[in-house]
Amino acid sequence: MIIGAGISDHDKDFRFKREPGFPYWTFSLAHSGNSIFESLGQEIMSQPFDLKFIKPNTPYATRIVPGGVSWRGDWLIAEPRDEWLEFLHWPSELPGIGRINVAGTQQQEAIKKEFRAAVDIFITGGPLAQLKATHALESVILLSTQLHDAQGSRLDARIIKAIEKLSQDFDQYLDVDMLAESVDLSPSRFAHLFKSETGQTPMAYRESVRLNQAKQMLIGTNWSVQEIAEAVFYESPFHFSKRFKQRFGYSPRKFRQMLSEPEFLVQFQE
Repeated sequence: MIIGAGISDHDKDFRFKREPGFPYWTFSLAHSGNSIFESLGQEIMSQPFDLKFIKPNTPYATRIVPGGVSWRGDWLIAEPRDEWLEFLHWPSELPGIGRINVAGTQQQEAIKKEFRAAVDIFITGGPLAQLKATHALESVILLSTQLHDAQGSRLDARIIKAIEKLSQDFDQYLDVDMLAESVDLSPSRFAHLFKSETGQTPMAYRESVRLNQAKQMLIGTNWSVQEIAEAVFYESPFHFSKRFKQRFGYSPRKFRQMLSEPEFLVQFQE
């Protein structure tokens, strides 16, 4: 629900301070000019097309940078829906303040359009204004999440190449030495880099891909457990079932039986 909204156009003398205890979230999108944000003794410079949120109870102050002549931007004060909160994990350089710069991104114009729509609809009012404005802000949050995920998922090109090899041709033997050679790294350097970028060893990653494929086959086909084990190149249905249970907590047969239970698959969403 949106509580307040506005369009700001401030001159060089602009200063604003929010004391602790404000119970709502604040969202802002800068259009032009640079400003200084300060919270709990720390400062950052805000640039054009910085998209920011400020959590409830976060004290902060903002002012135009020395030598600056103006600052323009849009702002919204809101109570986010509960389902939005999992998406509001933007980079945070100050306590309680998240920021993503959208300048030059594919999402820039869409975020600018939806943010301004939320502001204009709320200010104008009328039938369903609150609902329409809230939907526009939701679009901003979803667009920013796509941008954050894309920025956060830039793996080393050599690791991407290795992942491509690990994710196909399961009948072919692969080991760390072979993968390292294919991307011109020493085995030790490759193993370290792969683990730091993916959180798994190369072979553990490969088995995760195989088991995830098996999971989709259990959901989307009528193949027997033996047929699925063969499709993802496990040497025996027994070994496949053992590894599947270790990964997902259910044997393949029990997993398939549980598919009729409401909300069962929610726990396996990645």
